[in-house]
Amino acid sequence: MKKTVIYFGNFILPDCNAAAHRVVSVGKILREIGYNTVYLGIGDPDERFDGLRSVENSYGFDMFESAYPAGNIEWVKRLTDVSGIEQLIKKYQGVREIILYNAPYATVCAASKLAKKYNIKLLFDCTELCDVTEGSLAKRIIKKADAYFTKNSMPKKIDGLIVISSFMERFFEKFQKPMVRLTPLVDIGDPIWHGTPIKSAYKKSFCFAGTIDASKDFVNEIVKAFTQITDPDIGLDVVGVAEEDFKNKYPDILPAGGSKNITFFGRLSHAETIAHVLGADYYIFIRPSDLRNNAGFPTKFTEAATSGAPIITTNVSDIGDYIGKSIKGYIVSDTNAETIKKTVLKAAADFDPQEKADRELLAVFDYRSNVLKLADWIGELIISYALTQK
Repeated sequence: MKKTVIYFGNFILPDCNAAAHRVVSVGKILREIGYNTVYLGIGDPDERFDGLRSVENSYGFDMFESAYPAGNIEWVKRLTDVSGIEQLIKKYQGVREIILYNAPYATVCAASKLAKKYNIKLLFDCTELCDVTEGSLAKRIIKKADAYFTKNSMPKKIDGLIVISSFMERFFEKFQKPMVRLTPLVDIGDPIWHGTPIKSAYKKSFCFAGTIDASKDFVNEIVKAFTQITDPDIGLDVVGVAEEDFKNKYPDILPAGGSKNITFFGRLSHAETIAHVLGADYYIFIRPSDLRNNAGFPTKFTEAATSGAPIITTNVSDIGDYIGKSIKGYIVSDTNAETIKKTVLKAAADFDPQEKADRELLAVFDYRSNVLKLADWIGELIISYALTQK
């Protein structure tokens, strides 16, 4: 009988957000070591349906989704609703583990009872620890309470942890649970990495791909830096942000007539985004050093690194373990536009067209490189779980 894992969380299947990319990569590793991974994610906010709905995908996994909650009452109900997981336990034979992806603490408690009922191991995939600074007062209070219990009580309810950074390893090690660190991963065999790169209009091109998230990515400082560059050969391609949206958020950065050194492409598909990254001379993103960014690990870093492009970024999370070693790039010492501009100009001066022509994909973050690590963790889980059942 094949062993089965149920992966549950607020990811939009099959590959509509970074969370989905994360859990699919972990599922590919689990498949390598003999597990069948079944996914239960969340539907598109604009679609309404009842029960669980199957999601078509090209990965060879069974994927399901439940409807996106319509309003606060449905969100509260979702916190403790694990009926979908139970349906899948009954549908698939040999369910050995449930993995919760960044689940609220109330969900962890409900899933813990379910796991005990069916004698199944409960695991937690943790990719974020956040300071709560946004939303209404009531939402901030609820989120702060959930963050507290996730940090301090969640590990006591589960049998093992997947974490995304060494910061998290250090944070959770006191709970003495079997733990494995997996950065965001890619599948270097995926066709998106072997498509035609989208060549920039600039002779020395820098690419940022992401969204406007003022507390996470300082795209405003990056754009401001490029407005101060006068060399027409040096330019920034902004993927994922429309120019109008940027102006609405940051009305005082772009000059009245726009900037010849900056091109906005708006929101694109994941495949189109990767094509831009593959075609860029450099990749750039700037993040502040705070709890959110140091506890996490940027997906955009792993994707840019896979493209082989040198990366310009700040030293958050475990990035310093890679830049200048297995990954080419530049660490920016500050997040302000002036410092970014100086680093961009240095990178442009260092640009070697032949090096770009010889560039190859890097397998540093390919999921296959983590198969043995995850297999060892599963072995540790089995032993630890057996001991707790005595």
